[in-house]
Amino acid sequence: MNNLVRYDEELLGRIEKLLERIVQWSQAYPVDIFPKPDWKRAEEALIKEGMGVTSLSADAMRHVVEKLGEEARPLLEEIQNLESEASDENS
Repeated sequence: MNNLVRYDEELLGRIEKLLERIVQWSQAYPVDIFPKPDWKRAEEALIKEGMGVTSLSADAMRHVVEKLGEEARPLLEEIQNLESEASDENS
């Protein structure tokens, strides 16, 4: 547990910065500037070209969650390592 206490301030600061970035990203595309599409019309237009909204939506979401994963993974691994070290110290 000593390692968790020793690193908690620095680690919490990094986690806070990540959460701040996530909030900023969530506000990056306001509806008043980027109106919601007419999904039915979009689907009809895409179908005419042999595509569909589902694959476009999935690709957009994949991009978002991959970026979130890249940002969060190092912090999560660090937390898991500290927890493992703390567990080893208590054994």
